[in-house]
Amino acid sequence: MRKVLFLGLILILLSTINAFPLVLDNYKLTSVTPKGKIEGERTYEDKIIRIEFDDFTGKYPEFTLRNISNTPLTILWDLCAFVDSTGRSQRVLRSNVPFLDRGKPVPPTLVIPGAFISEIIVPLESIEYDGEWIVNNSIPKEERKTLTVVLTVEQGEKQTTYIFTFESVMASRGVLVEGGAFVWVTYRDNVSPSATSSGLGLRIARALP
Repeated sequence: MRKVLFLGLILILLSTINAFPLVLDNYKLTSVTPKGKIEGERTYEDKIIRIEFDDFTGKYPEFTLRNISNTPLTILWDLCAFVDSTGRSQRVLRSNVPFLDRGKPVPPTLVIPGAFISEIIVPLESIEYDGEWIVNNSIPKEERKTLTVVLTVEQGEKQTTYIFTFESVMASRGVLVEGGAFVWVTYRDNVSPSATSSGLGLRIARALP
């Protein structure tokens, strides 16, 4: 009888997990032009660059770009852009550029072979002055959102425009029942949870912190 009740509790719990609200897990790199190799969640590599985007948990994208070719390259910031979730394309600022100069040309960045830079992409429309300079959040923490980062790189007389497209990845809320106490946890929505018995509690496996 106890075994039947226990199995029934497992089935009820697993059948109601999807009823819990979705929350933003992060953004995932889904496509890049020109074609290259996408690794993990937000890393891209071709014969010229290797670029790793940080977690999209801040107000604007951050990345580390390494020149893996044998030729120096230059990032042409005035030919870079951020396309928000509504499709609006905006000019961008990099680090160490005063917000007061946001309407002026942005100096390019030289990256020699084997070297790397860590940079930011701040959309101009996210910057405002209200007694002090404020950078508003340009990364929606919602489902079904798409963001695009455009970087233009020059080597010699050839320019390459990279278009990085990101989509929001959602996660579901689950429940741990331990010793009669309910504890909220989060697991990725593309991971099928499993349940095992342990002492007095019921645990949903593979839960993320």
